[in-house]
Amino acid sequence: MEKNIKNYSEYLQVLFETSHEGMVLMDSKGKIVAHNLSFCRLMGMEGGDLCGSLLHSFVEESSVAKLNTFLKALTQGYQRDWEMNIRCATGTVYPVLMTGFSKDEGIFVTLKKELEEMLQLQENLMVINNELTNTRRELEKKNVQLEAANSKIREYCNELTEKNNLIQIELNVAKKVQKSMLSRIITDYKNLTINKKYSPASNVGGDMYDVAIIQEDKIGILICDVCGHGMGAALVMGVLKNMFRNYYKSFLEPNQLLKKMNQEFVEIFSHDGFHIYATAFYIILDLKEKTITYSSAGHPFPFIYSENGKSLELKLPGVPLGIMGDTVYENKKSTFDDGDRIFLFTDGLENFLEELKDHDYCIKNYTWGNISYYFRNLCTKLDEKTCKQKDDVSLMVVEIQ
Repeated sequence: MEKNIKNYSEYLQVLFETSHEGMVLMDSKGKIVAHNLSFCRLMGMEGGDLCGSLLHSFVEESSVAKLNTFLKALTQGYQRDWEMNIRCATGTVYPVLMTGFSKDEGIFVTLKKELEEMLQLQENLMVINNELTNTRRELEKKNVQLEAANSKIREYCNELTEKNNLIQIELNVAKKVQKSMLSRIITDYKNLTINKKYSPASNVGGDMYDVAIIQEDKIGILICDVCGHGMGAALVMGVLKNMFRNYYKSFLEPNQLLKKMNQEFVEIFSHDGFHIYATAFYIILDLKEKTITYSSAGHPFPFIYSENGKSLELKLPGVPLGIMGDTVYENKKSTFDDGDRIFLFTDGLENFLEELKDHDYCIKNYTWGNISYYFRNLCTKLDEKTCKQKDDVSLMVVEIQ
């Protein structure tokens, strides 16, 4: 019997030495033949040797009879698990599980509660460890993918930065060219003084104005607004300025000049699904006869302010350039006096005034006496970006001395 017990001891030795749970091996009479250190610790006898002791001495009095019944059944060859309580020297009571191997082979006893908790904990730890391993592998995989994505993003950012720098350089060049085109116009001629202001919504825009001496006593003033703003509108603006310069001496009536510009505008831009249009207002001042002849291509109406406090809105409907190639434009004629002031503008001013939300800046509220002050204040607000500017803004005040 002791030989068989030793065989079991060899089998259980590793478990005894490594387990944190209390375990004992005893014979069929209840005598302890092997135990681990954890059993001694739980019994309050840490470091002691309990071999040779009867398990009865650790069993609660109420369970001694139950232990004897189990031992008796074991000697008769009956094998089954048995649950009971063990009381340690400190008075603590532990539930235990006893298992019979076979007749005269002994009984393996372990503390049930501690063992179940240990096994469950080990199982949980294995599950958690597997999950952590899988998670780590996924994270490593994602990290590799993320690094690759970040590398691509850095490449794209560098490429976009380079392209943006090139675009900015081109925009700056275009801005200087456009500024030069708009600044090189007549501002003083005989008894005329022309004040102007151009404020694009971005670097460049689609507004255009120009002044041309048609004859000694006749001067033409054109203001245009290409739909949209930015580089595309700026390019179209340049085309319109060239048209005006090419034809203002050949077409001496405002409506005839707008008709010619419209025809050429349609020929250039109305094809391949490309649609763009521009509004325009053209006036010819006859300084000798003191008359103003004008024609409109769907542009906001200018105002004439007189010293007597009266104002005249040059109302004349018209179709914008680029809509239909056979559009016919109308002429109207009015008179002016020395001291009058003519105010021309693009619709970007109306949008700017809406954003400004200041009713004192309503165009119709102004008269001859304060239109110049009004013009200067608007220029200041445009320069200071007092409010958001959604569209290009152009202003002209023609003072007749």
